[in-house]
Amino acid sequence: MPDTANDNLLTAYGFSSLDALEYLLVLEEKFGITLEDEDLTEDVLSSATKLSDYILTKDPV
Repeated sequence: MPDTANDNLLTAYGFSSLDALEYLLVLEEKFGITLEDEDLTEDVLSSATKLSDYILTKDPV
């Protein structure tokens, strides 16, 4: 089981909202996917684990 105390992207890496947006754009490019705005909820973005679970559901574009 992941260490959820250190899994929060904002606290673990000190991301600002701009950093988080840039990170999502990098992920889209790296994995060849499109992250839908309506799917990027606070829950999905609350941890690296939840974000990776979401990414695994995406088909490459």
